[in-house]
Amino acid sequence: MLEAFETTLIGRSEAILRLCDIFNAETDNGQDMDRYDKLLTAVVGHITPAHNRTQITSLGIGASRDFILPRFSKTPRAATDFELVTWLAISSPE
Repeated sequence: MLEAFETTLIGRSEAILRLCDIFNAETDNGQDMDRYDKLLTAVVGHITPAHNRTQITSLGIGASRDFILPRFSKTPRAATDFELVTWLAISSPE
């Protein structure tokens, strides 16, 4: 997904204002982010089990001797456990 994001934006140095205007109208200038908060919560709901499966697999047969199981406090469980570094809003054409 990040490669598609990067490919789409190669050569661009500024935001696509028309799309920003649409997003701002949809979200009341970022004040009504309920829809996106729900999407983020759903994503975290999928990341957490995937993270747990990875940890279990890493402990299995053939695991590296230097594997360190992360502390429970470092296991992602909520949207606040992540740092948003960028975002891409995908919308259907009007």
